[in-house]
Amino acid sequence: GVAKILARDTPPGEKPVEPEDICIMVRDRYAKKDLARALRDRGIKVAMRSSGLFDGREVTVVLNAARLLLDKSDSIAEASLWFLLEGRQQPNNQQPTIQAASLDSWLVDRIAKTTATPKPAWLEAIANARAARATTLLSPLSAVVLAIEVTGILGRIAVWGDSFERQARIDSLLALAAGFTKQAKAAGRAATVGGFLAMCEERAAKGAQAYTAK
Repeated sequence: GVAKILARDTPPGEKPVEPEDICIMVRDRYAKKDLARALRDRGIKVAMRSSGLFDGREVTVVLNAARLLLDKSDSIAEASLWFLLEGRQQPNNQQPTIQAASLDSWLVDRIAKTTATPKPAWLEAIANARAARATTLLSPLSAVVLAIEVTGILGRIAVWGDSFERQARIDSLLALAAGFTKQAKAAGRAATVGGFLAMCEERAAKGAQAYTAK
């Protein structure tokens, strides 16, 4: 099926078929998981759409890490990472939010942690990455990949549980970053990390509004 399509010879002048050009529709989430696993086992890249991409704690971590890579003075992104990575570890898919805790105690806790030594590994990794490269010049996809690396999120999701769904959301975020770059280039616009993060914020807000309206 899919492997044969990707292996076909491309006629001269035509664009070769790539994994992101193929869409497979299934009836239920269990069939979707089995199919995605089978494709990955054959070395075929898969981005599995999941309802609520931006509801995933792991996606929130990656996006906040990308923000902090872009701007070391983004105290909200850093505070969010402290809360997500060093605070309560919730095993479900619902991301912790600032509103989930008492604001006063959250601020006190944040101040205590950010002035503590030594710094956690992920914070040191973000600082080292900024020092080693011009993070403001990263492409959206490169920023997401780097954010995944510095936070060690792939190892964390194995501990948080429901790792297959979480991995699928990470894959979807990578595909979204790649697609954003392609669309920007096709439109003659610069594909910036800031623009990608703004788009993600807009989509997350729309998703939250749609959920509230149900």
